Amino acid sequence: MLFGLRNGATLVLLGDPAMNGKKLRIQLFGGFECRLDDGPLLLTSARKAQAMLAYLAMAQGKPCQRQHLADLLWGSHGEHQARNSLRQTLFVIRRELKGLPVLVAESGTIRFNASICQVDALDLEILARHKDAVSFDLHPESAASTLLDGFSLSEPAFEEWLETERRRCRELACQRRSKNQPRGGAKVYQLRVPLAEGRNGFRGPAVALSR
Repeated sequence: MLFGLRNGATLVLLGDPAMNGKKLRIQLFGGFECRLDDGPLLLTSARKAQAMLAYLAMAQGKPCQRQHLADLLWGSHGEHQARNSLRQTLFVIRRELKGLPVLVAESGTIRFNASICQVDALDLEILARHKDAVSFDLHPESAASTLLDGFSLSEPAFEEWLETERRRCRELACQRRSKNQPRGGAKVYQLRVPLAEGRNGFRGPAVALSR
């Protein structure tokens, strides 16, 4: 995960040096996208794998019980089938992500390894809470600013979690925009956070910093 620190009038994005500087970039605002740096899209059709990565990423490294994940994503199935599906999905993630240690299994739990990943929703949350991030252009009515826009699973527990997270992100965006508008004619710099950095450049919400 990348995070921002103010250095004069600029925002310096810092990252972990793991994997020789390579990052797995996960986009959650708008449709789900996952790629290694500017490489091709990964996990393009594995929806349960996408859902698991999104859930664990939003947990920000907090370990999640395997049983909880099984209930969240396969709650409508029997316990045995849910556990088998969980194992199969973990295998799919490892295979599709070329063995990158994105998920860490420990004593019956699974957690997200944020040190080698960049997640747009987490970057924006950190920037929004930073004292120098005076505003950011995340419009609640925009599909591109909706967490996992258009994504759904036939699992009530996951759908409830997703709606809660969507509402929380919208509220956070509205609060920061209303409380931290630039005052006194302060010069504002626009920075586009690389939500899904591709060959055509950056796209995504802009962060405004005052000098």
